[in-house]
Amino acid sequence: MRLRGIVTLALLGAALSGCASRGGPAPARSQPAATPRIDLAEGDAHKLQFAGASCLLDIYLYPVSAGAEPSATHVEARLRQGGAPADPGVCIREVEQR
Repeated sequence: MRLRGIVTLALLGAALSGCASRGGPAPARSQPAATPRIDLAEGDAHKLQFAGASCLLDIYLYPVSAGAEPSATHVEARLRQGGAPADPGVCIREVEQR
């Protein structure tokens, strides 16, 4: 699946997790097509970082239940200069163009 699809699902999952009646996040379960700049695993958590021209996009994956595959549960976009929050949609497009 293309990175845009991954990130869109991750953003949707993060947004819907606050609305879920059971309190659990809605998972996205695909591997990104683009090569991550950072691919870091610690315990059962996994972080992927992608770089756009002016932003960084972090995707955090966690298993939503014991023994489950890690799913994208949180996404953050920030500016490379200064680290201020960035528009995730703009950042996704920048990452796709690289």
